[in-house]
Formats: sequence, structure tokens, C-alpha cells
Amino acid sequence: MPNNFPNAGFIAALLLNAKIIDARRHPLDACLSCWRQLFVKGQNFIYDLTEIGEYYLQYQRMMDHWTRVLPGRVLTVQYEEVIADFDAQVRQPIYDRSVSHFRHYEHHLGELIDVIAPIRARYRRYERPGIAPGGT
Repeated sequence: MPNNFPNAGFIAALLLNAKIIDARRHPLDACLSCWRQLFVKGQNFIYDLTEIGEYYLQYQRMMDHWTRVLPGRVLTVQYEEVIADFDAQVRQPIYDRSVSHFRHYEHHLGELIDVIAPIRARYRRYERPGIAPGGT
């Protein structure tokens, strides 16, 4: 859920032995996924690419903060790494078509790409090369 990250400090203070799991995805895929999702209410920022990009930057800053001030309590799980090495742990293939899904819409995402530019280098290793229309 897009609004859970600000509560990490509260959860850590309330549940002293709790681990905070930060499930991350490449920012362009994460933002595009939210932008395409119809949330019931309270997520108005989701429908503007610039606003969702800025929200992602805030999420990144806050989770970096929680990782620093709560050493050993924040476990960051990168989606792309999980699906790249998951075959030995599952009984059926894992869904991986959403990795670099943004490539299908990249020419429409200029403002989002500009907003997340300060952190994109952190995620470059998870980007797959360009995908031909209709490809996976």
C-alpha cells in the first residue's frame, strides 16, 4: 500500500521486536502500477505522474531514514532480485512479466522519468532492455 511507509517508526516503537519489510520495485514500474490502479479513495496523488514520482522520492527518503535509524530492523526486499532467483523456492514459475513493464509506456512517462531521475541510478541494474510492443 502506498501509504504504509510513514508508519515504520511508529510500528518499530510499538512492536519492539518487529521487523519492517520494505518491499521495493523499480520506481518506474512501481509508479506506473499505482498510476494504473483505481484506488477507492484517498490516493489522489496517484493520478498525476509528477505527483506520484515525487511521492516515490519521499518514500525512498523515508525508508532510507528508517534503515539508518533502525539498524537491523528494516529488511529491504527488491522485487526484481526475488524473481530472478526464485526457481529453487517455488513449485511453479513466478510471474515476472511486470519487471520493466514501464518500457511499454516509456514514451508517455517523460515527466515521471524526470522526477525520479535523482534515484534512478540505484535501480538501473533491475531494468531490462527495451521491450518491443506486444513482447514480454
